[in-house]
Formats: sequence, C-alpha cells, structure tokens
Amino acid sequence: MRYTARTIIVLWAGFWVLFVVGEAITGGGHYGGGNGKEALKGILALGAILLIIAGGIYLAWRRELVAGISLMLISLLVLVAYFLRFGASLNLSKMAPVLLIMVLPLLVAGLLFLISGLSKRMSPPSQ
Repeated sequence: MRYTARTIIVLWAGFWVLFVVGEAITGGGHYGGGNGKEALKGILALGAILLIIAGGIYLAWRRELVAGISLMLISLLVLVAYFLRFGASLNLSKMAPVLLIMVLPLLVAGLLFLISGLSKRMSPPSQ
C-alpha cells in the first residue's frame, strides 16, 4: 500500500510541477510571461509550489500516518473550496475533471498512507 500511495503522490506532484513549469516558461497568464513584477511573481509562485510539493513528498516518505491525514484533509479542503467557488452552477460533467485531477489522487493516496501508517503502528515490534 505504501509504495502504491507513494507512486500516486509522485505522479500527481510530477504532473503539477510539469504544469507549473510549462506555464512559467510559456507565460500562459498565471505564472509569469511578462516583464518586471509579473515575471518575479511567476518565479516566486513557481518556487512556492515546488517547495510545497517537495515538502509533501518528503512527508509521504517519512511520516505515513501524518501524510495520510494531511492528504485526506487537503483533498476535502480542495473539494469544499471548489464547491464554495462554483456552488450552484455545478453539475457532474463540470466537476468530474476536478475530481479526477485534484481530489481523487490525493484522497486515494491519503487513504492508502493512513491504512499503511495505522497497520505499521498496530503491528507488534519485531525482534
């Protein structure tokens, strides 16, 4: 379970790193592409996102139980934020990509980390 969860989280993080770096390079609107202050904002956003992703991967390798709880809470927070932002105009066809890309990988990896961490904690010490 632990290796499956790690694979999911690394692939998910890799996708978002690729997405953010591509946005920063091409100047797709959000992460730079302009001159001066806009380019600096893009570089700072890229650095912050990469730092958060690296911290999440480190946590997933070191503290499985904490990573599981954190990932599940983050996925639920993203889902709630999406509902609050787009509330009444939601239907399943609009929500499916968000669930597949942002929420589902975090929720599945978090559940796997949680189960793995709990089973490791409850297993008797080996001698």
